[in-house]
Amino acid sequence: MRLLVFVVLILGSALAYPNQPQPGVTLIYNESRPGEPSSMVRYIVRGNSMRTDFGPDSAGFVLFNGDEQTIYSVNDQDRSILIIHPPVGHVDLPDDLALGESRVEVSDVPQVGGAEPEHYRYTAGGQVCEDVYSVPGMLEDALPALRAYHTVLAREQLTTIDRIPPELRDPCEMARYVYAPTRHLNHGLLIRQSDGRGFLRELVTFRENKAINPVLFELPADYRRMSLSDLSLPLE
Repeated sequence: MRLLVFVVLILGSALAYPNQPQPGVTLIYNESRPGEPSSMVRYIVRGNSMRTDFGPDSAGFVLFNGDEQTIYSVNDQDRSILIIHPPVGHVDLPDDLALGESRVEVSDVPQVGGAEPEHYRYTAGGQVCEDVYSVPGMLEDALPALRAYHTVLAREQLTTIDRIPPELRDPCEMARYVYAPTRHLNHGLLIRQSDGRGFLRELVTFRENKAINPVLFELPADYRRMSLSDLSLPLE
């Protein structure tokens, strides 16, 4: 069973910025999931906002507006924009989820950005969920937008949690997508994340941009807009 995940790469959001370049950070990860080909995913962080796509030739993109705490999903194929703006509220951790974190000693791991990576293992409900390598102190200005983006996605997931019978709720998926969506960023910039079930995300390269084209953060003006309530999304 997989949770319905609104993340990845068909989503998009757009922002309103002055029409002039601004500094930011570009992160490129190689991401793979069971039964799917791997793909290069680009994250462009500028201030408290972010764009996600498959690169310059991407047919769609994700932009997260940090000021609005809103995700706009741009689909070029049907010329539509899906708006994700869930309610803000307190999230109570289920008593039986029991989140855990432990540091694993590493050796023979090369430095990244001049710093030593750290290895952490995360658990939920007594299960090992994922192993994360991160670099403390690296590109720290990019982390708030990344954390906020995952938090907004988790709030949206929470609005549909009642549709999943309790006996089908996987502790690790509940942790990753709903109740602890940012813990893979607890100790710095993510450089490797794996869950033992076939999901793998690895940092390929990064670039500190002196200027990012503001066009990348613009929404198509003539695309149809809709919210998740306008869609009928079946659970997998």
